[in-house]
Parts: sequence; structure tokens; C-alpha cells
Amino acid sequence: MPRVTAQQLYDYAKSHGLCREVSQNWTIKHFQLISDALAPDERVLTAFCGLHNYKSASQHDSTFAYAVTNKRFILAQKKLIGSVFQTISLQNVNDITMNKKLLVHTLTIDTIKETFNIAVNDPQMLQNIYNEVHRALEIVKNGAGQPAQQSTGSMTAQLVELKKLLDAGIITQKGFDAKKRQILGI
Repeated sequence: MPRVTAQQLYDYAKSHGLCREVSQNWTIKHFQLISDALAPDERVLTAFCGLHNYKSASQHDSTFAYAVTNKRFILAQKKLIGSVFQTISLQNVNDITMNKKLLVHTLTIDTIKETFNIAVNDPQMLQNIYNEVHRALEIVKNGAGQPAQQSTGSMTAQLVELKKLLDAGIITQKGFDAKKRQILGI
């Protein structure tokens, strides 16, 4: 199976409302570090981006790309000179919480060794990232990175909610179609 490309990771994150618009070129460079590090049997379950180690508007490590795979949590940032790359075993993730504030919203990842905040400027994006990370962790928990089987009723309820988001203009048709395929497993 061909390795997932940086462009595919970026496109996934953008189409699923998981990435704030900064520099597309730099964000793809961040995702390239992730793509290059994937093992042949490793599958990306979700990818997103945000401000890493956010403490305040002037105290953070700038934009990072993130991925949750069937094996690990990956954080990456390409710099003008060098890069930052870190992996965290999924077994070392203690808790994931979100905090919605007036202007900046954070996802806090608590691990055995450290706790860090990922900031985004849109509360819906934060909710999307939170949901996707939890979904990915649930997939891994349910066995070898394969999605748990959903009941037809559960799929129907998800599709109805997804359609409401489309009708309200919260997601695009492209995002709707991608999420629908994901729910249906096609």
C-alpha cells in the first residue's frame, strides 16, 4: 500500500475542519515530516494542526502538524533550519481535554511524561479535533487500528447529524461527502 503523502494529510485536515489556515506550504512541510516517518504497516487515523505548547498569544511554539496512527501520536514542525519531531505511544496518553475560551481554544494532551496544549482559534475546529482524536484512540483500543463495527442505527444517526451540519453551512459539501464515506466505510 502506498505511503500517505503530506498533501493527502493536509487535504484530510482541511476538508475535515481540523487545520487552521496559516501557510499551506509550511503546513505541508510539517506534514511531510510525518509522512516520511510512517512505517510500512502504520495507518494514519486522523491528522490536524494547531499552535503547539500554547500558553498565550506570544508564548507558543508556532504551528505543528499532528497525526494519530494505529501505533502512536506524532507531532512535527519543519523549521527554517532543522525540525522538531516527537512521538508518543498511545498507551502513554492519560487524558485529552478541551477548553473553549473567548478567542483561543485549547486541546490539552496529558501524557505520562508531559502535558501540552494545542491551540486553535475556532471552537468548532477544537470540537472536530477533540472528536477525531477520541475516535482514533477508540479505533486503536478496539483492536489493531481497525474501526469498530457500527450499528445501522448509529450510522443513520451520524448521517442525519452530518446532514444538519451541511444544511446549516457549518461544513462544506466536500467535507460532508468525505465524512459520509468515512461513516459508511467506503
